[in-house]
Amino acid sequence: GGYVAGQIVRPFHGDPLQLAAAVKAATDALGALIDTFDDPARCYLSQPHPSRAPRFSDYAQLARVAEWVAAGEDA
Repeated sequence: GGYVAGQIVRPFHGDPLQLAAAVKAATDALGALIDTFDDPARCYLSQPHPSRAPRFSDYAQLARVAEWVAAGEDA
């Protein structure tokens, strides 16, 4: 997976302290992300980035955006 195929590259030049720190940082960040999305008050956007959505999506019908648009603001 590096620049030279088959070359073994040790992360952080084999420094176990740096590797342990990176693992801890990643674990803490994942825990924070899980806590954020585990909050019952958290809202989930059906299309957070509509400009980057694919033209055709297998899941577009699940968003029901057309129904919400037709219902308007009063619904």
